[in-house]
Amino acid sequence: MKTVFLTFAPAKFRQSEDLPRAVGDIYAAIREGERVIAIVPAFEADRASLLEEAVRFGGGADEPYGAAHLGLGALRAASLLAVACDQAGLKAKVLTPDEAGVGPALASGEGAGSKALGALIAAYDVTIVPAGSGDESVAVIERALARALDIAVPAIKAAPPVLSPLKVALAGCGIVGTGLADLIAGRRDQFNVCAVLVRDLNKKRTGNISGAKLVDNMDALFETQPDIIVDVLSSGEAGLALTKAALARGISIASANKQALADDLPKLHSLAAENGAILEYSAAVGGGAPMIETVRRTARKAAQGASPIARIDAVVNGTVNYILSELAAGADFDGAVKAAQEAGFAEADPSADLSGADAVAKAKILSHEAFNAPIGGEFPYEALDQDRLSIIAKEPGVWRQMTCIALSDGEPRASVEYHRVDEGDFFCDFAGERNGVRLTLENGETIAAKGRGAGPVPTAHSVLGDLGAIAAARLAK
Repeated sequence: MKTVFLTFAPAKFRQSEDLPRAVGDIYAAIREGERVIAIVPAFEADRASLLEEAVRFGGGADEPYGAAHLGLGALRAASLLAVACDQAGLKAKVLTPDEAGVGPALASGEGAGSKALGALIAAYDVTIVPAGSGDESVAVIERALARALDIAVPAIKAAPPVLSPLKVALAGCGIVGTGLADLIAGRRDQFNVCAVLVRDLNKKRTGNISGAKLVDNMDALFETQPDIIVDVLSSGEAGLALTKAALARGISIASANKQALADDLPKLHSLAAENGAILEYSAAVGGGAPMIETVRRTARKAAQGASPIARIDAVVNGTVNYILSELAAGADFDGAVKAAQEAGFAEADPSADLSGADAVAKAKILSHEAFNAPIGGEFPYEALDQDRLSIIAKEPGVWRQMTCIALSDGEPRASVEYHRVDEGDFFCDFAGERNGVRLTLENGETIAAKGRGAGPVPTAHSVLGDLGAIAAARLAK
């Protein structure tokens, strides 16, 4: 896996309100299969107050103890970024320059290679390093870490063209839609929410949608002339109708609606291509876990001569996994379901999750991405019902709802079943709403990805990643 640097300039990282945008930038790199080292400065207000405090006691920014005091601000910013990354489902580690082995490099400009450092960074999606004061401090940290890890410090990329923000319409304004609107509010240079499709125009709304037009029908939504429509509707039927109508009009779609997509992906992709639109749906499988991106990237490499995917094993339903974790902790079934609903993971009607229908839809999408083919033959799937609950009660251990897809005589075959997993297995530590996928290639190599599989924050970041992908694709045309 490639390791890349993301250095956040003070002008773009001034206050805690900038954290969601920073997380989005980190997530965009991770979904492309990159591991991130993020170098962050102190927030503007912290930097000013710490400098004033240091000067008051006789320590300037250029003196050792004064500089160390200023470093507390960057450490605070790094810690808050780590918390924000965790909420989005990213495994983060804060590493001070001394812990990274580059503390002496800040003075000498030299850094020693470290296998231990490489192994530490490899254990996380993002490693966050607080920057000292000044551009030179950042440059020294980059050079020392690059030398230690034997990687290149990338050249400064040219700034992307400044274009008018893309108009985004939200179809649905539940917890995910509202969370996405909040994220978009921090990227008004890129996106603008122009309209929101809702059922009840008179219902009081929260979130950053005050400038958007509220509509209650598809035609009115199209009249606002959006560039992209985000489908976060709860109805698969309504989502499919909207997606078809939008793509036919050349409007791109970012969808979190797996039920709308599962049985129609080839036709929807053809419709998008015919009308110059783009269809993205990373949030439809895995929430904040970059499953589709991982499968798609691996399949693309196979088309270029690498070993193809032979099998997919995955935990794809964050709600069910959360319920299983609650049961393992001693909750009864009704209490576990209620806890999932209160946490924002389960719908008021959780039947699609509990029946296995949700996992079936996601398996169909993964099969399309991995094998460009529908699932063949019988597709057994198991519900989390009283029979299964009885077995789980009698056989304690770590239980997971496992979605498995494997080639059989050249045809994808799938199942959704409950299994106990052994300690040390990749899926064993998936507590709570965690999701993940493990790909087994024909040569025996395995490739994996994991993250938070439910909840408004990780899902909204996944949709935001799709918006970024659509924007980049439009620029490339």
